[in-house]
Amino acid sequence: MSGERLSTLAVLPPAAIDHEFEENKWALNMTLIGDAHWKSLHKVEDTKNVVLRMEKKVNFKILCNENETLSSLYDDTRDMLLVNLSQACVKVGISIGTMDLSDPNLITLKDAPMDEVKKRNEPKLMSKARIFKDLVLNLVRQNKQVIVMIPPHGEERIEVHAHWEEILLNKLKDIRFPNIKILNMAQTMRSSMSEFRNNKEYLDMWLLPHHKPRKYLSDYGTRRLFYALRKTVTARTPHQADMGNWPTSQTHPLPTPQISNLPPPAYNQGFSSKSMANMSAIAPPRLEDYPCPRCTRPGHTPDTCKSKDKVCRNCNNVGHFVEVHDVTDERFRQLIVSVLKINLWDNGKLSGGFDGNHHGDYEPEIKRGRNDQPALHKRIPLDQLAEMEQSRDQRGDGWGGRGRNDYY
Repeated sequence: MSGERLSTLAVLPPAAIDHEFEENKWALNMTLIGDAHWKSLHKVEDTKNVVLRMEKKVNFKILCNENETLSSLYDDTRDMLLVNLSQACVKVGISIGTMDLSDPNLITLKDAPMDEVKKRNEPKLMSKARIFKDLVLNLVRQNKQVIVMIPPHGEERIEVHAHWEEILLNKLKDIRFPNIKILNMAQTMRSSMSEFRNNKEYLDMWLLPHHKPRKYLSDYGTRRLFYALRKTVTARTPHQADMGNWPTSQTHPLPTPQISNLPPPAYNQGFSSKSMANMSAIAPPRLEDYPCPRCTRPGHTPDTCKSKDKVCRNCNNVGHFVEVHDVTDERFRQLIVSVLKINLWDNGKLSGGFDGNHHGDYEPEIKRGRNDQPALHKRIPLDQLAEMEQSRDQRGDGWGGRGRNDYY
């Protein structure tokens, strides 16, 4: 190599490493939206300094309002986020619920015993959780990763916060990681209880001393929030994010398409493009996570269930016991629909997908017992049906020739 070439190489500076960018790139193109919990990151001096540098270096933004509620953040009738996110935003952190849970229509233990509190609050909280899930799926369809914060509890209405946490986690748990990540500040708070001598010391450390009743984080709580946010965003598995056995694309893959002899689905009727887009993010329920979908009992598979050739007393369809009709869990219902190929909660329509959507308005084939003769596909007037039953009773031949063991 020539001397001139060597001298040129000698004067070139080494490649510079931007250490500040490397340190904060976990928050690259991230926006935090929702209520005042995120704003506390700007109020504590040390976290404020870090956040200001992140805003300049990695396009980190905090867009929050003091009294933000779910309805002011998202319009569920139009499926529209009411916050303007930049085109560059790829991660969205949502803190919502603190103001919603202060709703006077949600009762507390001051008003009724726990069973009554949960019974009366559940419909309202379920409605809020459904809207919250629609908000999350709206963002996922925009190819954004969503970090949902379960808000820290204050010194009052703790039972309402705990109920909201339970309902919301159950509602969101079919959205696969890492499309969604959960930052559970309520759990983070509870996990520190053993560090304090009593409940007063615990709340004094975590919550601001003013604005009674206290519900916003202290300086200590804000620092814990910042580190918990970073831990959640950088987590590569649900366990690293303290999300337990949350579904992933590996544990809950999309079902393999199967050839069906059913009529082709009418996608314009009951199966929207939005539903199709959601399917890539929503994990189908798995058989191994639930009891038998034919009888609701554990310990066996649907293929070996005793109900497989029995007639249900409730709906007169073959293949399940009557207890199945009492299932209320949405995910379990989806699994039942997938196995039975009929939706027991929608007038017996056939189903073509794991998510319980119904394709088309074609007439389902009438199910029969083992000793039944083929039936005509037509409706029978009630008065004619009564005459037929009376005639059968007089002949003593039972219901359609079926034996008692055909029913459950």
